[in-house]
Amino acid sequence: MSERELQERGETLPLSPWAGCLLSLLMGLVGVALVFAIGTLVTQGEIVFGRGQPKETRLWLVSSEGNQGLAFSTGRVVAGDLSGQEVCVQTRVRFFLWRRSGPTQNTEYCECYAREAGRWVFTGACQP
Repeated sequence: MSERELQERGETLPLSPWAGCLLSLLMGLVGVALVFAIGTLVTQGEIVFGRGQPKETRLWLVSSEGNQGLAFSTGRVVAGDLSGQEVCVQTRVRFFLWRRSGPTQNTEYCECYAREAGRWVFTGACQP
């Protein structure tokens, strides 16, 4: 049934053809991005956003004795500034394991860095 016939009967499509095309295009792009991300994860073992920065976000494959799955870490600045010379970052690590040997725990830790010659250098754990 065409759009004109639906309009004559007092019915309308839930989306305009333009919106439907845009939605289809977006769904296709999400699918391509997902395939690309899975391929990168399988071939390189990790996906990292903000590489080289103390506050990087990382997704990686876990494959150790008896443990298999994914791990995801995010960092947030708790002291200092990324545009400055010193920064302390609280990192949270979450595990999503489909095979595990023993208990696994999500973890958090805090580390401080100083900028030296344009690179971030680890200076130690955060002071409480």
